[in-house]
Amino acid sequence: MAALRTSPRARRTLTTVTAVGCLLLGTAAAANAAPKADLSPPKVLSAENSRGEAADIAVRDDGSAVAVWTQTMNNERRATVQVALQDSAGRWGQPTTLSESGSDAQRPTIATNGHDIAVTWEQGSGKGSRIMVTEFDGTWAKPQAISPSGATNPELVVDARGTTSVTWLHANKNAPTSVEFAQETTAGKFRIQKLTNKSESAVSQSMAVSESGQVSVVWYSLDGNYQVRAATPSSSAKTTAVTLSSSQLRTEAVEPAIATRAGETMAVWQETLSDTSQHIAYATMTASGKWSAAALLHEADGGAANPQVGVDGSGRATVLWIKSGKCDQGMVSEQRADGSWKPATQITEDNRDNDGLRLDVAKDGRAVAAWPGIDPGDYPYRPPAQINLRDADGKWTGVQSLSADGNKCFDPIAKINNSGDIAAIWSLGNGESTSRVEAVTSLAPRG
Repeated sequence: MAALRTSPRARRTLTTVTAVGCLLLGTAAAANAAPKADLSPPKVLSAENSRGEAADIAVRDDGSAVAVWTQTMNNERRATVQVALQDSAGRWGQPTTLSESGSDAQRPTIATNGHDIAVTWEQGSGKGSRIMVTEFDGTWAKPQAISPSGATNPELVVDARGTTSVTWLHANKNAPTSVEFAQETTAGKFRIQKLTNKSESAVSQSMAVSESGQVSVVWYSLDGNYQVRAATPSSSAKTTAVTLSSSQLRTEAVEPAIATRAGETMAVWQETLSDTSQHIAYATMTASGKWSAAALLHEADGGAANPQVGVDGSGRATVLWIKSGKCDQGMVSEQRADGSWKPATQITEDNRDNDGLRLDVAKDGRAVAAWPGIDPGDYPYRPPAQINLRDADGKWTGVQSLSADGNKCFDPIAKINNSGDIAAIWSLGNGESTSRVEAVTSLAPRG
């Protein structure tokens, strides 16, 4: 699942008054009686006297985890990409620097197929930034630059064969920002394709890969109106993008996310209608590559934004979104076997903003959602990052805290595998020049 990003036009701001009001409500969302995850104590991964940020994590089939983040030492100006591995017994190893010394690294992202691991990041700044990739199969390969200068915002996937695919945004001189795609060849090189047309300017992108290795990319762009577009890159034929958002529904279509499994691909996005109400729209693609017409997810009524999606091994989807109100709520709806949708369920607490929701869905239907505490400005309470789990029986187990109170939490991400192993990561600041990256894991019983 790609990282959640928010466009300038779609981003919603939170006032201190609203945040405080949320904190005073104090009632929790209903939770099932299923057992919660046995989380390890938080492990600090970043170095002392440094700023650790932009963390991401992956969990492999054997329960081992891999964490990546950027780190800037207090006496330096440029960040490096750090990676740490946890073995299947829960022991973290010492961090390794992946990026070149003296270069400024940003936006690291990690992906796994359950065994093979790949990491990508943006190296350099401004017009000189390029996309770097490295892979791990016992040892880390030498990073290689795979993009032209001016590339930013990388995303990647690793298919079942271990083939890595990467997308990024390319800020072309005197031309609209394009979405570019590159897939690893048998020789270990990357062939670049441009997915957008000449007139559209892309804002963000998301990518997914099926068990067969079919990659799908979605993005939103400005081509007269904000619209959601999609492409299925092919090495044997010219790639042609299609528009997913409907002109009959749309006034503004933004923030797409995509997931695929078992021959079913689903894209979701935020749709603002002519009456300015916000909804969640979706479209599906069959294994043959044909997209359905866009439809509204009616379980997500007005005030719905920033959707996330995951698909399990039966091809059924789970959609998570933020429902705005006096206090933002994390809502989820799950697809039934017949394609209909279950009523929306709140899986977050009432007493926090719940912005920045992230979702991961395993093949067997297990799922985990993560979100940060709010930043209430001068209000003294800083709540922890939190998660909620869906077990193999489809029950959401209830909210659990990841971090301790008292520090501002940024961008928590949680991942889950088919065995029920969980890994979560976030950065934690105290309002000073330093911040740290922390991680927790929960290993499911074996045997």
